[in-house]
Amino acid sequence: MGKSTSETTSQFESRPDDLVIPIFGLAGAGKSTFINKLCNEDVAYVNDDLDTGTTEVCPYIYHHPNSQRRIVIVDTPGFQLVKSEDDQILKKVSSWLQASYNSKIEVIAGIIYLHDISQSRKSGDARNTCTTFKILDKRNATDNVVLVTSKWNDLTRPAQTQREQELGTQHWNDFIQKGDKIHRFEPWVAESAARIVDALLAKVLR
Repeated sequence: MGKSTSETTSQFESRPDDLVIPIFGLAGAGKSTFINKLCNEDVAYVNDDLDTGTTEVCPYIYHHPNSQRRIVIVDTPGFQLVKSEDDQILKKVSSWLQASYNSKIEVIAGIIYLHDISQSRKSGDARNTCTTFKILDKRNATDNVVLVTSKWNDLTRPAQTQREQELGTQHWNDFIQKGDKIHRFEPWVAESAARIVDALLAKVLR
C-alpha cells in the first residue's frame, strides 16, 4: 500500500508530471472515507451528515508503490442533485485545476465516481452527473472513468446486487459500453481502495 500526505489548497504545490484523480459523488457517498482507506490514515474529514462534510477542493498526495509519478487524489464537495449547486461544484474543481496546473488539464489521469449502493434515491442522476464532467476540459475527462459503488455493508447482499445490475444496464450503460467497469469499495478489505486506483492507473501507467 502506498503512503500519503495531505496538503491544504494554499500549501499545495503542483508538479508538471503529477497524475491527478478527482473523486466525485453525491454527498455521503463515502469519498473522504475512500481517501482515508487508500492513504491508510485519517487524512480527510468524514461527516455522516449529508448536509455537511467536504466543502472545498482538497488535494491529497498518494505515493503509489509502482509509479515514479506523484498521484494527487482530489476530494470534492458532494453533489446535491440540484443543478445550480452541482454546476458550482464542477466549476470550483475546474478553477482549482486551472490555478494549480496552469490550465494543463492533461494531468488528469481519470475520474473516480462513487455511488452509495444503499440509496435508492434518484440513482439515474448518477449517470446524468457523470456526463457533466466534460466541463473540466475540452478533451473530455470522462475518457477514463472508474465507477465505484460504496456502502455495501448497509443492505442485504441480494438487494445490493440488484441495484448494481440496474446501474450497469440502465444508468451507467454508456460507460459500460465504452469498456468501463463497476467496482465495489469495501472498506473492510485492506486493499479495496488501492485496487480501484490501480484499475484507473492501468490505462495510464503502461
